[in-house]
Amino acid sequence: MDNIDFDQHSAKGEVAGSFLLGLVESFHHLQILPDGGMQLQAVDIDPTLWYPHSMLIDTLKNIEKTVPAFENIFFRAGVNFLRIWHENGPGKTMVHSSRDWLYANKESGGYNSVVRGGIPDEIGWCLLQSIDEEAGIAIYENVMPLAPEFIRGVFYGGCILFDDLEYIDVEATNEPYEPNPAFRRCIVTIRFRYKPAGIARNLDEKLAALRFGSSVALTAPEVESLIWRYKGLQVKVDLDAAYYSGINAILANTIRTTQAQRDEIELLSNHDALTGLPNRRLALDRLKMACSRAIREKGRFAVLFLDADGFKGINDTYGHEAGDLVLRAIAARLSSCVRAVDTVARQGGDEFLVILSDVAGPSAAGHVAEKILSATARPVYYGDQLLSVSVSIGVAVFPDHGKSTEELLKNADIAMYSIKRTGKNNFAVFLP
Repeated sequence: MDNIDFDQHSAKGEVAGSFLLGLVESFHHLQILPDGGMQLQAVDIDPTLWYPHSMLIDTLKNIEKTVPAFENIFFRAGVNFLRIWHENGPGKTMVHSSRDWLYANKESGGYNSVVRGGIPDEIGWCLLQSIDEEAGIAIYENVMPLAPEFIRGVFYGGCILFDDLEYIDVEATNEPYEPNPAFRRCIVTIRFRYKPAGIARNLDEKLAALRFGSSVALTAPEVESLIWRYKGLQVKVDLDAAYYSGINAILANTIRTTQAQRDEIELLSNHDALTGLPNRRLALDRLKMACSRAIREKGRFAVLFLDADGFKGINDTYGHEAGDLVLRAIAARLSSCVRAVDTVARQGGDEFLVILSDVAGPSAAGHVAEKILSATARPVYYGDQLLSVSVSIGVAVFPDHGKSTEELLKNADIAMYSIKRTGKNNFAVFLP
């Protein structure tokens, strides 16, 4: 978000509250500790209203002052923003596939869903210049007050929302825009490859059936598809590595400064270092948000309290390295069993918490619990040893089994210990 000192307060355009809120929340979701603390606040922004375009410029200035000037942070924020725009903004009615997203700005429609009025040089634009689906390339021109890496992240985020692309990579140029020094002109180039429908299904089925020690026969098109998936995964791994490398550099610098800053890092840390999952603090925040939302919308959600069976025996027999491996495996398997809107957290030790959003009732939550039991029952390989893993699960549903976070956690815990007493490796729904 460069060169935004140009006076934009006379611009006649408007910006959607959903855009402002998404910008702020996209940075709040990052694991960063900017100098001076996070100053961005979203509580006064109504996502249903439109605001003067000057508020966008003021918000970007606030971000520029608050967030470390690190490209990969802005890229990750752009990915976060697109997810928020799709889940809570106009994107939820505009985009239902990667193809929808690639064409969203054919006539600047995506950008104009969050900015309107005024002349283009005052509010900016995003236009699809060309697209060749067969060659897998799309080119966009963007003139906006947003950082190029943020824009790059937005386009990448839109392409990974759906599981219909097997390869995606995004590049963005950056140059001044002379008619308005507050803006940057970016040419965004997206290279992509759709999953061939029939081949993708067959390949997914073969990969799902593949077990350790077995083999699989692939056709030439399936091998080609697998190679492109691997290349796409390499892009993601490189992006993640660059992001976390930058985060580590920022944290290392902060740690070197003072012990007080080290204490602040520990206080503000929201994720478990071993598994990468949200920790108890963040899980409780999300549980409170789920309660508030369910009360407001008269909805339901479920809390699953999980405890690993026999974990102490694994630690005592094979050591903490094996125990850590088991915890990471459980975390990955839990995450694979739920939706992106759900939360999987590590409570501490060998305890985990799952928050399922918008469930129909106890039976639906039980279905997810069964899925988790099946996923976690697979052994974990530790060298040449097979470590047996299972979990005991207690289920509590709002409002059936509690109308507060404390009551839901207590009742899920009671249900989980009823399984511990009667054989483990199962689940129970709380019985009032």
